Amino acid sequence: MDNFSGIKTIPYGKNKVKKTIEIEVSSNEDIISYILALLEVCYYSLDGNGIFISPSNKNCSPEASVTNVIELIMDLLPDQQMHCMDRITEILSKA
Repeated sequence: MDNFSGIKTIPYGKNKVKKTIEIEVSSNEDIISYILALLEVCYYSLDGNGIFISPSNKNCSPEASVTNVIELIMDLLPDQQMHCMDRITEILSKA
């Protein structure tokens, strides 16, 4: 993790540190490609033909892994942008 440039350490609270990971995207299409890739991982994990759990991590279940990936997907969804696009479309349709 020390060599990964996207990790940021943020101090919060008393003697606590929060680590975040930043993903840089260049366009909405880039966001969609990340979301599609993560959904594919979930699909292959859930269909029973793929195992996406490291053998060294014996305490992790496929369900927990898929849950984590779905949470990442939800964080990546461009909700505000979509609401803005809906509003722009509404305004343009009246013009």
